[in-house]
Amino acid sequence: MGASSSAFAQDMVSVADLGRRYGIFYFYASTCAACRVQNPILYSLRRQGLPVMAISQDEGPNPYFPDYKIDGKLGQRLGVPRNITPTLAAFDSLLRQTVILGSGVIEGRVIVEGLLHLLRQSGGAI
Repeated sequence: MGASSSAFAQDMVSVADLGRRYGIFYFYASTCAACRVQNPILYSLRRQGLPVMAISQDEGPNPYFPDYKIDGKLGQRLGVPRNITPTLAAFDSLLRQTVILGSGVIEGRVIVEGLLHLLRQSGGAI
C-alpha cells in the first residue's frame, strides 16, 4: 500500500464522519473476480464507520458481508447495469439522493475522495 496507505490512514476519522451522512450501495456478483478484490476494501471502510450495503446481483453470498441483500429493483431504479460488477453508488442521507460512484475496482482512498467531493458540492454539512 505504500505512501497512499499513510495518507489514507489520516482520513480514518473523516471516514467515520462521512458515514454519518453517506452510505455505499455495493452491487456485486458472487462469481465476479473484481468483486473479490473490492470486498476487503469496502469491508475496511465499513469497519471505519462508513455504512456499506452489499447487494447481490446473482443471489450469491458475500463472505465479507453476510448481511447482503438480493437485488430486486434497486439496481434498476438507480441505473446500475446488471452485468457490470462491482458497481458502487453513494447514498446521501441528508439530500436523500443516490449517485453512482463508478464500476470496477475502486480503491478506498478514491471512494473517500468521491464522498468528500460530493460533500463539497453540497455545501459541506455533515
